[in-house]
Amino acid sequence: MPSHTAPSGHYNEEIIRSVREVLLSAYGDSDRGEKIYISRKQAAKRRIVNEEEVTRVLSRFGFQTIYAEDLSFAQQVQVCSRARYIVSNHGAGLTNMLFMPEAGSVLELRHREDRINNCYFTLSSALNLNYFYQTCRPANEGPDPHTADLVVDSEELEKNLHQLI
Repeated sequence: MPSHTAPSGHYNEEIIRSVREVLLSAYGDSDRGEKIYISRKQAAKRRIVNEEEVTRVLSRFGFQTIYAEDLSFAQQVQVCSRARYIVSNHGAGLTNMLFMPEAGSVLELRHREDRINNCYFTLSSALNLNYFYQTCRPANEGPDPHTADLVVDSEELEKNLHQLI
């Protein structure tokens, strides 16, 4: 059994960077500069209900949409190792930032009431990535922030993308 390396939601920077290097040496791609949107459209929860509107905005900025669940592990590493920018809402697909080159930028779309779960901020920090977030309202009032579908303000997204890029 491996030993505990850091508190939950935090990362031992030396270990997480060495994991990145091992995986990139096996599966990574040397091309850089892509803009990736990781969709949760196929997920059971935490989807973006106005995703068509969101992807239209993102495509104007040159983002391509991927569905991580449709890609093999090696393909996810290859795609994300080329990414200079990744945008996604809170969820497992965002963990693919692990494969981004240092100094890349991540924009997390997160529930406006989630003030506890900062795992992607701490992962970005451990990997020397630039981290940004945009708070989003839930599609329906009441659901837990960890399960609620979100509505993204597309005008705010556009402003944030201008600042990000």
